[in-house]
Amino acid sequence: MLTKIGLSLGSRLSAWSICALLLSTPVFASMEELIGQWKSPNIPIGQGIGNIKITFDFKADRTCNFRIEYVLNHPAGNRGERNNYNCEFSLPAANKIDYKFKRSFVTMTDVESVKEANKNKTCGFNDWKLGIPKDVTGANCDQGSFGDNGELKDIYELANDGQWIYFGMDILPKPVDDDSEVPTDEEGRPTQIFKAAGFGKNGVSPPPLELPEIHPDTLSGLYSVVDYRLNSKSCDQAPAPTADAPKFIRFYAGDIVIPGLEGWMAKECKSEQQCSIPAGWDFNAKWFISRLVEPDRRWLGDQIRSSLVGDVCHYEKQMINLTRISSRSLEINAKRYSATLPVDQNGTEKCSTRRPELDQLFKSAPCIGFDHVELQSK
Repeated sequence: MLTKIGLSLGSRLSAWSICALLLSTPVFASMEELIGQWKSPNIPIGQGIGNIKITFDFKADRTCNFRIEYVLNHPAGNRGERNNYNCEFSLPAANKIDYKFKRSFVTMTDVESVKEANKNKTCGFNDWKLGIPKDVTGANCDQGSFGDNGELKDIYELANDGQWIYFGMDILPKPVDDDSEVPTDEEGRPTQIFKAAGFGKNGVSPPPLELPEIHPDTLSGLYSVVDYRLNSKSCDQAPAPTADAPKFIRFYAGDIVIPGLEGWMAKECKSEQQCSIPAGWDFNAKWFISRLVEPDRRWLGDQIRSSLVGDVCHYEKQMINLTRISSRSLEINAKRYSATLPVDQNGTEKCSTRRPELDQLFKSAPCIGFDHVELQSK
């Protein structure tokens, strides 16, 4: 689904630069000034091989529509999807806006998206058809939520003589491990206007998009495994070398494999052929994700897996610390933590790895294993 690439509405604020220039002194909208259609620029994802476009329609009867369109042109296959949300809005005070989301619809706009949605039973359905909207109101689509009870509180600001609008919500895709929080007040409403991306009114070009700085890729490539040690019983020093260790590990820039995923993916392989570039979206191998902390020096990552045993969800989290120890060598140290929770009866994914209580749970979870890997670039 679209939100898997990282869109977050009203819940997070990016640390990226917000240097868009305004063409006039900011003014705040009245109901009349807000009515109309507001469109974002095309927001590139995955090294520009895809894009997202977002549209708001505000009407005089206080109804609204929020639309996200996603298009991808990728060697692994094209994708296309449109998400529509019907809503009502109110303006409780100057520069404040409240939404109540009533219904949501998803349309697959590419043949491969239809196949994938039917295969994965997206939103619980396996009868998706090309270009036909499906009402997914109340379905578990892994799309996140719009605040409590389908409500969202936001702020806005007009510029360029009322032809541009900015919101408090961040509409840009997120890095995979971005855990920054949107500054909010006691109502849960953002307290800062997000000016990295704005909307243009009724066909007016939107303000320039401020994209994040992209660090150079100094990690991708094929590496030989020099030392591979696993301790599956404790977090003490790793034991003797593992007999069944992989021979190679390949790192990919994440958005090459899964567009919109910023960071790196690593695949463990027994041969160089197994470590070739993936031909599709299904990976029958061990993967983990890492993100850049310091250029050329250190990367961090984590991975959470789950399993269901009776009425208990068993979770394992692996915290990865990857360091470049020379121009051609890498060292990986990872610790594994274990935790359990009762089955979540509210969703179809009974042991989802996205349950919000997991963050707090893993802060005190016992450490059950330690991995140490040394790599040499090929």
